[in-house]
Amino acid sequence: MTLDRSHAVGLAWAGTVVAALLLVWLSLGVSIIGADGDAANTLYLAVIGAGVLGTLIARGRPRGMAWTAGGMALLVAGIGLVVFSAVRRGRIAVVPGGRGRCEP
Repeated sequence: MTLDRSHAVGLAWAGTVVAALLLVWLSLGVSIIGADGDAANTLYLAVIGAGVLGTLIARGRPRGMAWTAGGMALLVAGIGLVVFSAVRRGRIAVVPGGRGRCEP
């Protein structure tokens, strides 16, 4: 099965929208970090913002979108490192069962 360009672009956009909705749901609804309502979960909204900004700058061109996707992946990894550091320093308390709290 081969996809023509318009179908491939449509599938890419659909995958992007689904991934963004899942990220918002996981970070704000289910809470990736700590308990519901932790401020640290809002860090993941920066990933979506970077994706929108990168898309606008790249104007949807493949090379620019590839750079945008790579930048978004690095941003997610950076957020993970920041959260890991905060947990080690005691700024975010993680308790068994996946519940925790974030202190300002």
